[in-house]
Amino acid sequence: MANPDQLRTMPKAVQFVRAFFEAGKPVAAICHGPWTLIEAGVVRGRIECPAPVTAIAAASAARSGGVCVL
Repeated sequence: MANPDQLRTMPKAVQFVRAFFEAGKPVAAICHGPWTLIEAGVVRGRIECPAPVTAIAAASAARSGGVCVL
């Protein structure tokens, strides 16, 4: 099993995540899981729950500033 830092460097894993978004399936990630979402290029312009994560903000995700409601 790969850790999130390794997982985001695996093209098949990134494509798997991207395919979920393209299919309109619900996706959730906690802790370091968003790294793979960032690598897949699927967070730009989306709302993410508040967390002090610089990488997510740098990937241009919109921050809700409160309770996460999508």
